[in-house]
Amino acid sequence: MMSFSNQYIGDVASVTTALSWSIAVILFQSIGYKYRVLAFNLFKNTAAIVFFGVTLVVLGETSIPNMSARDWGIITFSGVLGVALGDILFISSLNKIGASMQAIVDCLYSPMVLVMAYFLFSEVLSPIDLLGGFLVLSGIFVVGFERGGEGSAKSAKFVGIVFGVLSQFFTILAVLISRDVFQKEYSLVWLTFYRFFFGNITLIIYILVSRQKGHFKEAFELFKTFDLRAWASSFFGPFLATILWFTGFKYTMAGKAAIYNQLSTVFIILLSTWFLKEKLSFRKVLAVALGITGAVLVSWN
Repeated sequence: MMSFSNQYIGDVASVTTALSWSIAVILFQSIGYKYRVLAFNLFKNTAAIVFFGVTLVVLGETSIPNMSARDWGIITFSGVLGVALGDILFISSLNKIGASMQAIVDCLYSPMVLVMAYFLFSEVLSPIDLLGGFLVLSGIFVVGFERGGEGSAKSAKFVGIVFGVLSQFFTILAVLISRDVFQKEYSLVWLTFYRFFFGNITLIIYILVSRQKGHFKEAFELFKTFDLRAWASSFFGPFLATILWFTGFKYTMAGKAAIYNQLSTVFIILLSTWFLKEKLSFRKVLAVALGITGAVLVSWN
């Protein structure tokens, strides 16, 4: 049975994942989308690998883990699904339907985790957990369907929505299939480092095959100019949020971790109001209230 201390670690890590990722998103927005998404994705993944490498050296974990061929295979497959395929589908979806509609598609994250965790691990959440998850999702839908903004429902395309759903599916599958490996006594930093490394190699191969070599030059320019916001977004997003994300799934139920992760939308609303000076509408206030209430219900149960 999972101990209280481990449960507490998992809960805190999952909430902090949402906060860390939200900070990264705000930094992405502050950059102003002046870089092509694929090139920036290549940069942030490579920067994350640098952060992982430095962390391994600082922690003195320079020895490669003695894992079985099966475990190496699972982590490699997870990197291909999540870091490479999931990101490519997400980028394709974002380009077709816009950010606002993509945010609505992202609301599938929690329920998809709940369903997949049930079939993979036979996890069943309590009625209170489900109520908390429903409140979090309700808050996200309240702000997601707010009128105006980029990528409204009128401009949504069926293919883009399908790509968005598939992106969610592969990203979730990537973390769930590797959860058993992460729950072993291997270094969490090593596992995430290798996962990003192989996923990034796959992304590079994709760029080469699709003959979009200009993205390499643009990614190199990002390293050359040393854009502090770009590096910070890579630190809080693919580096820190990923470590916290897997820590949450390691120490708590997948369904609970997903509900906490979904709070990123609430945090983004608050951070964008404080730092980007975006208007705090009634819908946004309601979304924050529903999200916090849902998280409290889950954490107390």
